[in-house]
Amino acid sequence: MELCSTIVIKGVSQDAIRLRLFPFSLLGKAKQWFYASKAAVDNWDKCAKAFLAKFFSTGKTNALRGRILNFQQASNESIPEAWERLQVYILACPHYGMDNWLIPHNFYNGLTQSSCDHVDAAAGGAFFSLTIKRATTLIEKMVSNQGWSDDRLQPRQRGMHSVKGTDMLAMKIDLPLKKFEDYSQDKAQMQTLQAFETRMTCEICGNVGHSGDNCPKTQEEVLYLNGNNNGFRP
Repeated sequence: MELCSTIVIKGVSQDAIRLRLFPFSLLGKAKQWFYASKAAVDNWDKCAKAFLAKFFSTGKTNALRGRILNFQQASNESIPEAWERLQVYILACPHYGMDNWLIPHNFYNGLTQSSCDHVDAAAGGAFFSLTIKRATTLIEKMVSNQGWSDDRLQPRQRGMHSVKGTDMLAMKIDLPLKKFEDYSQDKAQMQTLQAFETRMTCEICGNVGHSGDNCPKTQEEVLYLNGNNNGFRP
C-alpha cells in the first residue's frame, strides 16, 4: 500500500492502482484465491472486504485486536521496545477499527509505573494533557532517540540491582590486578628494607651489611652461653 501511494497516473484513481498491484503482494493460497475471485472483486473496496473475510476470521481479528487493547509492557522491556512491539501488533491487524486516540492511550496505560513517570516527565507534566498528534509524536521521538533506549528506561525491581556483563568482566580483571599491586608493594618494601640493611654498620663488629642484633659475634656468644648452661640445675 505504501508503494501505491508513490504512483500517480493521470486519470487513474488510487483504488484502481491498489487493485492492480495487490496480487503482487500475495503468495500461495492468497494469490490463488485472488485470481479465482477476480470477477467478484472488481474494485478495491470489494477486494479488501473479501480478502479480510477470507483470511481474517472474526475470532482471529478479535484476538489480534485484543493484543492491542490489552497491551502490557514486559518487565525487561524498554519504552522504545514496547512501542515497537505494539506497532507489530497493529501491522498484523490493519483492520483493527479503533479510533486513533486509543493507540497512545492504551500504550500509556500498559506501561509500568516507572515508565509512565519517564513519559510524563518527557511530556512536561501529564502525558494525557497532550493532543493525539503530539502524544504520538512524543513517543516516536523517544523511540528514535537512542538516549531513551538505555538502562534508565529499563524497569527495575525494588531491592534488586542489575550488573552488566561488562561490569562483571571489569570486576574479574580488577581482582587479579589488585593482587598484583599488593604483591608489587610488598616486594618493593622488602627490597627497600634489604637495601637499607646493606648500608647498615654494625655497632659491635664494625662491619657493613647487618645490625648488632644480627651480628655473627653476638650469635656465637649466645651459642657459647647456651652450651655452658646445659647441665645447670637451680
